[in-house]
Amino acid sequence: IIDGGVGIAKKLYVGTNLAVTGTTLLTDEVTVNTGIIPDAQGGADLGKAAKAFGDVYMSDGKAIKFGNEQDVQLTHYADNGLLLNSTSKIYFEDGSNYDQYIGSTGTGLTKVNSPATIQLVAPLLDLDASSEVTITSPAINLETAALSLNEPAAAAAPGRLVLYEATDNDGDDTYISIEAGDVNNTLTTAIQLIMPILPPSEGQVLKSHGISALKHQLFWATDNSTAAGAEDINIIGTGSGNNDVVLRFDGTSGNDAEITWDHNSGTGFLNFDSPARMAGTTKLEFRNADISISSSTDNQLDLISDGVIKLASDGDMEIESKGSMKLTVDANSTTTEVFGFYTAATEVARINQSGDLQLDGDIQIDGNDIRSSTATAIT
Repeated sequence: IIDGGVGIAKKLYVGTNLAVTGTTLLTDEVTVNTGIIPDAQGGADLGKAAKAFGDVYMSDGKAIKFGNEQDVQLTHYADNGLLLNSTSKIYFEDGSNYDQYIGSTGTGLTKVNSPATIQLVAPLLDLDASSEVTITSPAINLETAALSLNEPAAAAAPGRLVLYEATDNDGDDTYISIEAGDVNNTLTTAIQLIMPILPPSEGQVLKSHGISALKHQLFWATDNSTAAGAEDINIIGTGSGNNDVVLRFDGTSGNDAEITWDHNSGTGFLNFDSPARMAGTTKLEFRNADISISSSTDNQLDLISDGVIKLASDGDMEIESKGSMKLTVDANSTTTEVFGFYTAATEVARINQSGDLQLDGDIQIDGNDIRSSTATAIT
């Protein structure tokens, strides 16, 4: 025990213990070959607020251990960095809530946690994920002027935006959406929509061609379904491929109808697969309002013409009443034009193109005279 002042010009060797009770000033290096140990747990400091140490040098692979049980360790990872052990974390701010940190929550899992906001600020932010990037959030806002997928494009596949609905979405859809996966039905094949490469014109909407290699090729076309999208000339069909063009009315329980423009080798015609009906007294007009077919009253068909009504046939012609009375033209002759009058299948009268009249029944004349071609009266 040294209570006074001692000057030592040479080395001082102490065989057992040296206890110094006052302040010790060492003006040169102190070499220690075992350790500098406080006399009690937490009983000594390295430096003080007004007199901090300078640099600290640690050898390869050594650790700084924190806590009475040394449960938190910061180890030098030689030639690489520093290693924080186990699931220990680095916390931020004053640590009152311990809810802002970076750390590992398990094998292969690193977590960055914040109770409010995490800001990543850089001219270029590069996220490299070998399998996928998963973001779980009720809402994602991308405040950007341009969003590019897979740019520059990878060799394996083009960029795709894949959407999945919630697993409990089992109600009827009452909205317009882009969906994939199980949309109220079992569907394991992905729905792939291929966007067109050309810009649209005003009023056009996206439509789909047929499916090719499980892909729906979209194209811009006129919106014919609304007044806002319709045009003075609306086109149905692609105008190529020599295909029929079908306008389908999708009714309930198979009560459908189609109007088809049959290509017919270039001499097309309209084909109705269900009866066409004019409502009430509505007319089907030809050329103008003076030539029409209509029904002015129930159970009556009106053929109206302001000139001639012409019925022409390459074969026989026949008019039949509900009571089986028939008027036929050329029904029994191939050389002479004949008007024939029938009751059921029996001919009862005829007149041919020469004016010959044949009657199989009685003749009743209400006038006074019957005249021949010479104007001779027969009374």
